Amino acid sequence: MDFLPGKTFALIKEDLLCEYKTIEEPVYSASPDSTEPAIMHNHNGYEMLLLLGGEVNFYIGEYGRRLTPGQLICINPYDFHMCEMIDVNEYDRIVVNISEPLMNSLSTDKTDLTDCFVRNGRFNVIQLSEDAVESFRQYSFGLIDALSSDEYGSDIMAETYARQILVLANRQSSEGHAASRKEMSIMPELVSETIRYIDRHLQEEFSIQMLADHLHHNSSYVSRCFKQFAGISLQEFIINKKISLAQRYLRDQVPPCDVCFMVGFRNYSNFSRTFSKYSGVSPKQYQRLQAPDVTLPGK
Repeated sequence: MDFLPGKTFALIKEDLLCEYKTIEEPVYSASPDSTEPAIMHNHNGYEMLLLLGGEVNFYIGEYGRRLTPGQLICINPYDFHMCEMIDVNEYDRIVVNISEPLMNSLSTDKTDLTDCFVRNGRFNVIQLSEDAVESFRQYSFGLIDALSSDEYGSDIMAETYARQILVLANRQSSEGHAASRKEMSIMPELVSETIRYIDRHLQEEFSIQMLADHLHHNSSYVSRCFKQFAGISLQEFIINKKISLAQRYLRDQVPPCDVCFMVGFRNYSNFSRTFSKYSGVSPKQYQRLQAPDVTLPGK
């Protein structure tokens, strides 16, 4: 996972990744004992995180909640999210990343494996049963072995394990194991309202002062509170959200010149320069890379 300038967008070049991580692995955290601050970020592709040990506060978009062992969170491509460690001594989890093209190929006309990523309320959290947690572990370790193997058929085995993981998650979700969505969000209300305003006005040109006036607060206070929570400046977050929306339009093959104005930029040169900074490629290059049979740089 390569973070581009600004450390808010991670480019995942592989179609399929699976990792078992512990507290010894580097992680973005808001713990006072951590060397890395929590930071709101996003990345291409789907992500599944199964918490095996410890407790964390997890935030997606304008919502946040406490995760406990056995809970699986499903994150959509380009959704901004952040993890805040509570116990600096324990944070065991399995993380699976799947690219959009691969996810589409894994699904069938009868079975849409992205169902568990569809938001049904505030948060995509599935409470796995004990048996499901053990099955998830076994499939994940099998996937890790297959991904690291050059043995004949290892690529097919990797996709088979990925399908088993996705089927398990969807079955657990459809069988009523979804965690309660009535639980109150733990995200600070001012930050939540700030993100909500940004999402509603993302296609417009607006200033932080306009946002602050809407929230009935001083702009410096709003900016300071947001950065203290999210780890990046409010202006950086707004730009990243606009770039993320632009990427979506470009993937839908909307002409780059049109995308520029659809995400609230005044002129194309500024849009192209900003997009290149945060995406690593120009809008036209990015759109070309979304075409079938085109490979990402470095893949």
